[in-house]
Amino acid sequence: MHSSLRLGIGCCERELRLAVELDPRSAGTHLWFALFLGMRGHLREALVEVMAARAIDPLSLTVNTALGFQFYLSSRSAEQIEQHRRTLELEPDFAIGHWALGLAHAHRGQYREAISAQQRACELMQGNLLMQTVLARYLAMAGEVAQAQEMLAELEAAGPVSRPIVWQRSTPPSASRTVRSSTSIALARSATTGWSGSRSIRWSRICAPSRFPELLRRVGLA
Repeated sequence: MHSSLRLGIGCCERELRLAVELDPRSAGTHLWFALFLGMRGHLREALVEVMAARAIDPLSLTVNTALGFQFYLSSRSAEQIEQHRRTLELEPDFAIGHWALGLAHAHRGQYREAISAQQRACELMQGNLLMQTVLARYLAMAGEVAQAQEMLAELEAAGPVSRPIVWQRSTPPSASRTVRSSTSIALARSATTGWSGSRSIRWSRICAPSRFPELLRRVGLA
């Protein structure tokens, strides 16, 4: 898939369709194709593919979580929340599941529920800066600005503590860790200043499926 991205989005789609035809019983293949279709804005077909993946591997936490996000892209937020809850029934200590549930609640403006879910995610992934800054952001959105600012100040004083994500082979791990930490804290801090718990935030303007084709064009993939 990575090599086909360099050749163009059309080539990538052809390869993924071929992969599904060659191995229709592979949950992973259906899942990757669903993610690709979702980013392209082909939401109905993406949902069909991720449903196919779940039918093959109904106990997969990854597939079930992806199904929840496909409901989000399709503007079916109530089903998104219900799906993430079903995922957590499979594994109550699945940290990413709690994070995804919190994100779903935040999308609906249910910040208290988002805080509760994110607190559990933080408990399960202790020391993860990204998870902690997301919690601070939800606190700010719920109007607990002082608590959010205090939490962010403690994180900044402690320094980067999350595992690094190396974007390129030439990127030093320490550099990517620092960038990721600074970005996470800056995003959370913006919620304590510009938004201050306002419930008028339009998440759809940030993550609208209609934006994916334009983003792909900007980076030369469409």
